[in-house]
Amino acid sequence: MQFEITHPSEGDLQWCAGVLDVHGSLEIASKDSPNLMLAFWTPYRDRLVEFQKAIGGLGRLTGPYPPGGNSVQPQYQLAFRGSALAFLENLLWPRLRTEKLETLKAKHEEASLLRQRLGLRSSTITQD
Repeated sequence: MQFEITHPSEGDLQWCAGVLDVHGSLEIASKDSPNLMLAFWTPYRDRLVEFQKAIGGLGRLTGPYPPGGNSVQPQYQLAFRGSALAFLENLLWPRLRTEKLETLKAKHEEASLLRQRLGLRSSTITQD
């Protein structure tokens, strides 16, 4: 799915930061080649599509997957890795107001240490 929006409005960015703050899950995607992945899981595909539209089509939307956790509905995932994650973080990082910002920083440090232990090049995300 491709979108034409290239300059998200400040309102869109604030809304996306709120969604990230509440629903975003930052994980280390692989222990063999540790890279970060930001994922959103929900049974509401339309909400993930709106998030994706608001940031110009970034991310990979997949599903449906079998219900998980407390949900009885099929789940959809919107995931960000690599340059899409870096771009998203640079857009939204300055707009985060809660401990999610500290969680992002801690996960980056954890992934960097794992990559160093494996002799891999460390990836970094900078905040403007």
